Amino acid sequence: MTDLIDKWNALHSQSNTGDDRVTAVLNEHAFLLPQAGTALDLACGLGGNAVFLAQYGLAVTALDISSVAINKLTRYAAEHKLTINADQQHITPESLKANRFDVIVVSRFLDRTLMNAIIDALKPNGLLFYVVIWGWAIAGYTHLHYLPLPTGKQ
Repeated sequence: MTDLIDKWNALHSQSNTGDDRVTAVLNEHAFLLPQAGTALDLACGLGGNAVFLAQYGLAVTALDISSVAINKLTRYAAEHKLTINADQQHITPESLKANRFDVIVVSRFLDRTLMNAIIDALKPNGLLFYVVIWGWAIAGYTHLHYLPLPTGKQ
C-alpha cells in the first residue's frame, strides 16, 4: 500500500490544486447539478472536480489515497472559503455510507469492487458522473465514449 501512496504523493507534489481542471463531462453537464446538497469527489486527486462542485454551492466530501493531494486541496479550500471536507484514505466499500450524496463524481479511477457501494451512496434521484477514459490507437484513431449509467434509484 505504501508504494501506491508514494506513487501518488510524488505525482501530486508536482502540481497544485488550482492547476487541476474539472472533468469535461461534469463541466458540460453542470446544468443537471442541484443548487444545494452534498457531493462526493471520489479519488479526487488535487480536487479540480471538488472545487468546481463547491463553487457551484454543494457541500463536498473529497477522498483520495494521496496525503499530498489532500493537504493541498484542504489549504486551497480554506484559502478560497470553499465547503470541502477532504480526507486521505484508502477507499473501500466501507468508506461510502448509503444514501449520503446528491452527486458523486469519479474521474480517471476504476475499482470495480466499489461499484455497488458507489451506487448505494447516492441519494434517490442522485447524479453519478463516472468517467473512465479508455482508448486504443488503430491507424491513429482514438475513441472516447460518455455512457449513461442507470442507477435504478428514483
